[in-house]
Amino acid sequence: MSKAISQAGRSPSYRPDIDGLRAIAVSSVVLYHAGIPVLGGGFAGVDVFFVISGFLIGTIIFQGVRTGSFSFAEFYARRARRILPALIAVILMTMAIGSILLSAVEFRGVAGSSLAALLAVSNIHFESSISYFNPNAALDPMLMTWSLGVEEQFYVVLPFILIGLRRFNDRMVLTLLGMMVLASLALCIHYSVAAPASAFYLLPARAWELGIGVMLGVWLATGGKPAAGLAAEAISVTALIALIASLCLLSKSDIWPGWLTLVPVLATAALITTPSAWVNRALLGAGPMVGIGLISYSWYLWHWPLMAFTHTAAIGDPHMAATLGAALLSLIFAYFSWRYIELPFRKGGAKGSDTVRRYGAAMGVVAMLMALTISLNGVPSRVPDRANRIDATVMAVHSGQCMNSSGATVDVPGCQNIPDDKQLVVLIGDSHAAALAPAVIDYAKKTDKGWAIFSLGSCRPLAGITLDKVNDPGFATSCTKFMRKAFDWTRNNPNATDVIVTGLWAGALWNENERYTRIGAGPDGDQKAMIAEGVGSAVKLLVESGKRVHVAQDTPYWEFDPARAALSQTIPARKFLTDLVSSGGAGNSEFGAVKQQYLHLESDIAKATRKAGGRYFRTHDGFCNKGDCRYRFGETLYFVDRSHLSPEGAAVAMASFDTHGETAKPPLATPHRPHTSILARQSF
Repeated sequence: MSKAISQAGRSPSYRPDIDGLRAIAVSSVVLYHAGIPVLGGGFAGVDVFFVISGFLIGTIIFQGVRTGSFSFAEFYARRARRILPALIAVILMTMAIGSILLSAVEFRGVAGSSLAALLAVSNIHFESSISYFNPNAALDPMLMTWSLGVEEQFYVVLPFILIGLRRFNDRMVLTLLGMMVLASLALCIHYSVAAPASAFYLLPARAWELGIGVMLGVWLATGGKPAAGLAAEAISVTALIALIASLCLLSKSDIWPGWLTLVPVLATAALITTPSAWVNRALLGAGPMVGIGLISYSWYLWHWPLMAFTHTAAIGDPHMAATLGAALLSLIFAYFSWRYIELPFRKGGAKGSDTVRRYGAAMGVVAMLMALTISLNGVPSRVPDRANRIDATVMAVHSGQCMNSSGATVDVPGCQNIPDDKQLVVLIGDSHAAALAPAVIDYAKKTDKGWAIFSLGSCRPLAGITLDKVNDPGFATSCTKFMRKAFDWTRNNPNATDVIVTGLWAGALWNENERYTRIGAGPDGDQKAMIAEGVGSAVKLLVESGKRVHVAQDTPYWEFDPARAALSQTIPARKFLTDLVSSGGAGNSEFGAVKQQYLHLESDIAKATRKAGGRYFRTHDGFCNKGDCRYRFGETLYFVDRSHLSPEGAAVAMASFDTHGETAKPPLATPHRPHTSILARQSF
């Protein structure tokens, strides 16, 4: 590798220590994704990249604008030669691997994110694709390209900004750039609380990180002097300690980006100002650090698809050997990618406009391939029909046909049947209630009753207590209003005789984003007591208006994704990978591990329900027996993700429901005859 490095074509201004910084950035990201505990803040390596990129590219643009030699065609040709060859290679390889590992829905999703990556809008794609049933994009093999989207969008805007500032003197240019950086930082701080996904993925809240690098480049290009002597030594040591501390001491529970992001960003900027310091020369500029820095772009690209496929195939979390193996394999891929793809294509030779046209044509061909995959719905014929039926079951539930997308209304068309002359069964709750809805509707039909479904994602059916979300400050208010509307409608309707309430009662016990709060008073710390209080108050409210109230036990919450586990047992190549990377879980069994926290609430909720005059009925006796829980029976999938029932699973949960007495315990996972439903009923 050293020979290749020496032939890489270094300019006189080349700084090995910056490649050393790149090495720290990429290593921290890769090892963080591999699950190394000591690097809890390894994700901050991306922020290090942003500063370096802003410094290097900002300097190039500024010097070109200042001397009148800047050319848009040459600049974007250089960007294309730097970014596209390795990116296209990774996309094509990812699609090839995905074609034998992924279901049709998954494969179609990867084609969509690959197309977004080609168009440099993957950050926008991932931010806009976040939904209730897809709270993050962690399993998408193209997720790492979000940062490329941020950078390329920044470099569409930056040349125009610097051209617009050329009429000002150097001091004013830095002042105006500083004002823009502060505005972006302020936006970042605001959105980190008000809209975390936007703060994380979108350019306006990230531009300040690249902007600090640009300011540093402009300052040095206009006569700024790097630190020297003892000052440089002190600054570099302090900055390196701060950078390493942020990579080790931060965690994914910290608000990011936000105030804390200033630590690695400013530490990186400080290290760029001390090229003569011992830290820069002897540590960052050391051969191994420079070598990793040179291949950092390729390593960053290659590591995540391999990690994502490892996580997708694993039942539960993959074992450490698997993720470290993926990291090592991606490092090998990265070297060959750098040596035989990056370096040859960077040399180029054609004029800027010709290069842009050629790369545009190459992008067009690859984009057409992605578009064809999308139009063919992920090519379902690639995988066994059983896998396609799993996809259909999951999509039917995740369509959320009986779940409100906001608290603005309680009426969902198709989820209410309210005849004037019939009694009504009313179901109130969160997305778990929406998943139970098919069985409740079937029950109402069998007993010649009408029905009404009131559900809002994450909103538990409580009175006096509501749920607060750290990353959604307005949720508590909308949830409170929604439940008030649902309860009032039910209490005031004389035909509503039976009310079923259910929800993910224990979610706040393990979800760092959730906490129960007493309306008008805020949280008081005793979450279990608040849940029981909220359930009891809701039951009492409804009972006092003459309703029979049935509080449904929440269904099991799995330690792995049952639908992905089923796919891993269905697609041959994926099953092979599953056996290699899984650290435990269901294997080929129909049983698996469930979280135990929700069981801690059983007696409290049951006691509060009965004290208020309601009935607590068990739903998971058809799934669990003495700690063993079943997520499928033969070819029938009972759960479409870690906590949401399939239509068939809903039928099992409601099999013993009886409005006149306690529920009987059905045999464990007894096969049942599915009833018709408003949701697609499909087994796999």
